[in-house]
Amino acid sequence: MATLQTHAGGSLETRDTPPRRGGESAVYDATGPAGPCVVKVALDPLPFGAWLERERALLADLGADPATADLVPRVLGHGIWDGRPFVALERFAETLETQIGGTPSPAARLALAERVALLVERLHRARPDLVHRDLKPSNFLADGDRLVLTDFGIARENSGRQSTTTRALYTADYAAPEQALPHRQVDPSWDEFGLAATIFHVLVGEPPTAPGTNAWRRTPRGLLLRAGKDEGRDDAAIYLDFRAMEPLSRSDLARLDAVVRGPIRRGLLAALAPDPRRRRGSAASLAEALRATRARRQRPRWPAAIGVAGLAAGWMGWSLTPSPPNYPEVEIPAGPETEAFLLGEFEVTQAQWRDTLGDGLETRRIFDAQGLGASCALYGRVSLAGPENPMVCVSFLDAVRFANALSARAGLVPAYRVTEAPETGASSVAWDRAADGWRLPTAAEWDHAAGSGDPTPCAENRADRSYLAEFPESNADDCDDRWPGLSPVGHFPAGSHGLRDASGNASEWLWDGDARQRQVTRDSWAGPRSALPALDAQHRDANGRFLTVGLRLARRR
Repeated sequence: MATLQTHAGGSLETRDTPPRRGGESAVYDATGPAGPCVVKVALDPLPFGAWLERERALLADLGADPATADLVPRVLGHGIWDGRPFVALERFAETLETQIGGTPSPAARLALAERVALLVERLHRARPDLVHRDLKPSNFLADGDRLVLTDFGIARENSGRQSTTTRALYTADYAAPEQALPHRQVDPSWDEFGLAATIFHVLVGEPPTAPGTNAWRRTPRGLLLRAGKDEGRDDAAIYLDFRAMEPLSRSDLARLDAVVRGPIRRGLLAALAPDPRRRRGSAASLAEALRATRARRQRPRWPAAIGVAGLAAGWMGWSLTPSPPNYPEVEIPAGPETEAFLLGEFEVTQAQWRDTLGDGLETRRIFDAQGLGASCALYGRVSLAGPENPMVCVSFLDAVRFANALSARAGLVPAYRVTEAPETGASSVAWDRAADGWRLPTAAEWDHAAGSGDPTPCAENRADRSYLAEFPESNADDCDDRWPGLSPVGHFPAGSHGLRDASGNASEWLWDGDARQRQVTRDSWAGPRSALPALDAQHRDANGRFLTVGLRLARRR
């Protein structure tokens, strides 16, 4: 525990716990004369830590203005600790990010997103020249019905000598593409972009996949081409290929469309335009679009007998009720270590993946320890693409996001919450075991459901003579299932509990506790039959995308 003296002569007692680290600061829980608070300390001593003094002055200024006082946390003190500036702020119970995880209802998420947009709209109306530059869920603090915006460390007034950035400071999933370049004229549309990405996160439950950044001009190794020390001083279009960018990826569009359409969809796409010259929208217009979407959802649903008018209303997006996907399941009875549960009869197909997330094997690349590899659609001369073939070349995180998107589409509570560590950018996944949405089966559930597998050669799609004809140096079974690559799901007879392709075709991701190396089932189309049990422990890099690994989903009975 440390005692900090403020400039006003008061003292603060920090808790003896590790601080929360941000980009350039550490945040401690503390207690002061006004009660519980947090202390934000610059990581660098003065003069490099002077940015925190500027942030403190801005927060104090906003807090003294009746138009903005309730939009930011109160400043409770400030001073110098071991040569580094600190500021004490009132403590809040949670962030917008944690509120999202506890708000499964689509209607409640719309209301929450509208509150966020109205907060930013009030701030922009009171301070039209102020650009926050880092709008994201973790920078909104919440306590009951109160919501405030914090972390103004890189905020700039869009006027005078501070109107140009010197360094590229941004959070990828919420930042306009040109924010990745230094020497930028501060643009108010950066906040509209960050707000739109934040609203997407509130509505969908996860952030968009770094809008625009995948279309930077890159080398074959996937690195941004740099122009030397003066990179970014010229027009951003010299360094960023805006013509190749889309506001949202097809996968993100599919996830958004599974939750909401109509005015807010159009508003988000306009605000997320990668080219700043085409970017449109404001916090006020996004708030109005959210209000209009909520009003549409509150309209009475017309009975089927209304005929053509009712069909037209549904076509225009008035009826926003989720549509259940066609995903046949079998019931797995309770086992020695598992409760009864439902498990997909088939592996998730490429058609189901495209219908839910919008992309397919043709747009994906292998990713392993060597980095980006060849196309996922071909292995040698063998095509793996086919609508009824299993979806492969998906990482563990891809599988989790698919499960969440399918659940949202069916009106179920998503089983997973994906968060990103601000200091590393690494994603972590938490499983809500009370949720009724789809999820990956656990290793114990798979072991119980699949049993020991079918030991008969060619009873499932595995490496055999047809595979050997294409890949002569491989090990293979001495039979012929006539499929050198993937086969359509359900082509072979059902096995234990009525499951199809349980010991062949695609290996499948399983849920276990290891964040970096996740477990997969053993057998696949590219391996011969094994005498080992169906769940022979093997792990794969959770970030990897492999031609042999797909997914099958489970959920509560």
